Amino acid sequence: MTPVLAVWCFLLDGIFIGATRSVEMRNAMFAALVIFLGSWWALAGSYGNHGLWAALLIFYVARAVTLLPFHGSVRRAALRAQ
Repeated sequence: MTPVLAVWCFLLDGIFIGATRSVEMRNAMFAALVIFLGSWWALAGSYGNHGLWAALLIFYVARAVTLLPFHGSVRRAALRAQ
């Protein structure tokens, strides 16, 4: 499941790094970290190692979901630069 879920956050990371949009990346990472810590706290105690891996998968999805709203502004900036 990791490649299927993680590809989107890594793809968006590459887009934002290439566009030098570090402020948006920082804000998205902070939101994803809060989601990860909450899911880790909720899952790791009950499910042990499986809960930790599930929290990591949730982090990957949260990373993609928090970067996605900023993708439109990066795309518009790229189209204006052409």
